[in-house]
Amino acid sequence: MNHTAPLQGPEIQRIVAECGLRCPGELADEIETYLALLAKWNDHLNLTGIRDPSVQLRTLFCESFLAARLLDPSEGSILDVGSGAGFPGMAMALYCHDLRIILLEPRKKRLAFLNTVLRELGLTNVSVCEGRLENSRQEDFPVPPATVTARGLGDLTGLVRAASRLLCEPRKILLFLSTSQIASVRSDLREVHWDPPTVVSWHPGHQILLGRLP
Repeated sequence: MNHTAPLQGPEIQRIVAECGLRCPGELADEIETYLALLAKWNDHLNLTGIRDPSVQLRTLFCESFLAARLLDPSEGSILDVGSGAGFPGMAMALYCHDLRIILLEPRKKRLAFLNTVLRELGLTNVSVCEGRLENSRQEDFPVPPATVTARGLGDLTGLVRAASRLLCEPRKILLFLSTSQIASVRSDLREVHWDPPTVVSWHPGHQILLGRLP
């Protein structure tokens, strides 16, 4: 059971600001609601192994917020593969309402959680889809995705190559990696034109890698 005290709005704003990110009161309230739902559901669904809400905020939310700043909302929708607890996709949509996010998740209980968060937060820029990447077609989504993202998935090479057939221009890849993974991902996916990694300043061992498929 998770008995850690929940974070309140002012504390949420302080932590997000420490990460160099904006956090108006409305966003802090939405994060507080999300964290409460995550704590409630995590006890029986094991959505994330991170149990401390302050660590959840810095690692799951703030890293997603930082990634949202790397994307241009005019470049099409973002497909979050294996969204699970909604990271990075739901959090990105929360931070930037101009981004259009598709959450792809095969597990029904996690789909129920995502739909609950979506309903509670009233987000209109998020679609939740049931399915696996390898079985998906462009027509399965409300609009064809232009960017694919994932967090915590093992076979990143397989993910990128499975997603490539679904993406429309500009065909971007957004990955959350440890510093030790960067070289191997660049080596395994030489066909991707990678930008310099974005270092997560509050977690120096974490980096966000953005690239474009030819």
